[in-house]
This record gives sequence, C-alpha cells and structure tokens, in this order.
Amino acid sequence: MLTYLQQDIIGKVIAKGLADVYTNKPQAPVKYLAAWLKKYSANQKEIAELAMKQTFKGNSLNALNRNIQAAATLQKEE
Repeated sequence: MLTYLQQDIIGKVIAKGLADVYTNKPQAPVKYLAAWLKKYSANQKEIAELAMKQTFKGNSLNALNRNIQAAATLQKEE
C-alpha cells in the first residue's frame, strides 16, 4: 500500500489540496480538503471525458477527410 501512496500523481494532488487549505485557511480544514479532493476528482473525470470526445471528433473528421480525398482521387482517375 505504501507504494501506491508514493506514486507521483497522488503526492502532487495532495500537495495542491494542502496548499489550497493553507491559502484559504478554512475553519474546518479536513472537511475543506475532502471537498477539494471530491471537486478535483470530478474535474479530472470531466476533463478526461472531454478529451475522449475531442479525440473521437478528431478521428471522425480525419476519416471523413480521407474519404473525401479518396473520392476526389477516384473522380480524377475516371
């Protein structure tokens, strides 16, 4: 389990959350950090979903462009 906690990403996320706690100095820092982590997690999921959608759209557009180019090439050959 210690190896899991030593992963670079976890340390960076916790450090960012603790920095935010220190900056804002909330009255309930543990609850604040918990809420921050939940929000961070939700934001990361949303970012991942948007990236997947953009990749899908990009791949679809690339395929469409290839089809258009192939059709144009076929017309020239005829």
